[in-house]
Amino acid sequence: MFLQKSTTNSALVAMYLNFLASLVSQAIMIMLICSLVWYINIFRQRCGCYQPKSHLLDDDQPQVSKTAAALQDRHIQLVLVLSGLREAVSLALVESVPIYNTVTNTGTKYKGVMKAMTSGSIIFTIFVLGGSSYYILRNLDIRSADEKLNKQLNLTKMQDKSCCSNSSNKH
Repeated sequence: MFLQKSTTNSALVAMYLNFLASLVSQAIMIMLICSLVWYINIFRQRCGCYQPKSHLLDDDQPQVSKTAAALQDRHIQLVLVLSGLREAVSLALVESVPIYNTVTNTGTKYKGVMKAMTSGSIIFTIFVLGGSSYYILRNLDIRSADEKLNKQLNLTKMQDKSCCSNSSNKH
């Protein structure tokens, strides 16, 4: 890809390929790490290093931490992929590539194209994916623990009111 003459079209294609490859590698890495966290927590529980706080759950099912259980949700993994892609490692790698030196014939002539691709990917992920993370969380119905607790309390209050009004109507 970098051996072609640097044109606007080839730079755009290279930038899209760079972004797609980064997104796919990020997704694979997150899926592997989430599975690894799950199995480490199961191993800790079986070794006796982790005692679950709630003994009300089934003893047959592995009882892992809240974090490990949350990381198994595909919605959470999608949010991690979309909002976690910031290309810091890619930028560091591009910066470590030397510029072409005609005397020693080392380095690359395409460092500028590589920096442009990486910078475009960084700008896209920060502004588009990072900026849309609130809406992604809302559409996937992922809430903080406080919001879930408030929702449960409101539902309980509504149920109590409906039970009280039903019992007062009977008298």
